[in-house]
Amino acid sequence: MTFFNAFNETIKPYIQNIYSKNINPEFFKYVKKENLIGMLGFSANTEAVSDLYYEIIRRANASSIVPNKYIIAAIELSDLFLDKRVIHHSLKGDALIAFTGIKSYLSNYTSFEYDSLTFENRNIEKTKTKYIPEFIAMFTMENQANVKRILKLIQRMDALTELSPNTFVFKSPKEDIDGQFFVVIKDSLLFITNDKNLATSEIALGLSAEKTVGKEYNSYANSPSFGLLDATKLFKLMTDVNDDKLLKPKEMEIWSKKINQGSFVCKQMEANTVNFEISLEMKNRQNSSILELIGLFDELYILNHFRN
Repeated sequence: MTFFNAFNETIKPYIQNIYSKNINPEFFKYVKKENLIGMLGFSANTEAVSDLYYEIIRRANASSIVPNKYIIAAIELSDLFLDKRVIHHSLKGDALIAFTGIKSYLSNYTSFEYDSLTFENRNIEKTKTKYIPEFIAMFTMENQANVKRILKLIQRMDALTELSPNTFVFKSPKEDIDGQFFVVIKDSLLFITNDKNLATSEIALGLSAEKTVGKEYNSYANSPSFGLLDATKLFKLMTDVNDDKLLKPKEMEIWSKKINQGSFVCKQMEANTVNFEISLEMKNRQNSSILELIGLFDELYILNHFRN
């Protein structure tokens, strides 16, 4: 499916500025491909976004029956006193988030048991295995000094610990997630990930081309935004995890039999139009995709409607 978004001559310059930057292709060098579930990338000129919203608010207020002068004053003051160099130029505005698997961690919790001899409830500490997506988020820094100042501020708040130069770990009062998320700076890139091995060694040393997606997705770097989902790999990993809270086994089986992969991509502006393409690849290529989708939802409805 393709959606066409047309902009008038007033909005067009703002949209052109917002979509004026590309996604950094260096990001793909750090995306592991073995269990890659999906990626989401985008690039936006945040200062242009801010300018557009300021203009929308100004116009909306000016066109109201009773314009509110205090709203305009607040907008002008914020525009005047906020440091735009820090807000809009610490990071360049591009990012890539990749989900590279499903990882487990141990979570401690308190359960209650009734003691029939003492007629009292007892607190029992237990441990269970939980699952979260393994991910890496990457950003291009425009002003590394500003980013480091922000990280220093978080350190002073006792929410971040420096493990080694340019490698940090988040601290949390919750024991089961304390030390699970990392921040890494390398050259002009800022990383946030819960992949410990990647954070503590692989980013610094570099990953081999065989281990990453390499240049396979570089064509998407010219798009303002894109998203990819490998549904087959996702359902396989979720089946391996065998956690009913993620997705019930029967539902997982139905989804995995129908859908292969999905994607979306936003194209660069041409004239005054931006095209947004969404695609869904079904496993049965011989049948109509619409019929396959209808069949999918029909099976899910029957499963849930008649479930005992």
